[in-house]
Amino acid sequence: MNTNHLQADAVSLAERVEKSAVAEVESAGEAANQIRKKSEAVIDATRAKVCEDPMSCVVGAAVFGFALGCLVMCGRRSHSPQQRSANRTLEHANDLASKVSDKFSRAASNFRSW
Repeated sequence: MNTNHLQADAVSLAERVEKSAVAEVESAGEAANQIRKKSEAVIDATRAKVCEDPMSCVVGAAVFGFALGCLVMCGRRSHSPQQRSANRTLEHANDLASKVSDKFSRAASNFRSW
């Protein structure tokens, strides 16, 4: 008796899982159809824009490609040890110059208030 009850529960559970899986597959199919329709609408709008003004699309694509190429090339560039040392020296000189400038501006403001 107990085994029959367990078998019935197992069958019931399997049926519920199957129904849930079928519902998920149908939902995924509907989502795929919506995405396909939206993609087709975007492609049609893009074709219309290119036919309307092809030059701006070509120039925009060229500018985008150039910018992307610059980003890739800038990321690849590595500085030599001499360049890094020179950069550190320039940064240090810039810091010193800003400190001296701050001291002169404080001295000038103190002189004015004196």
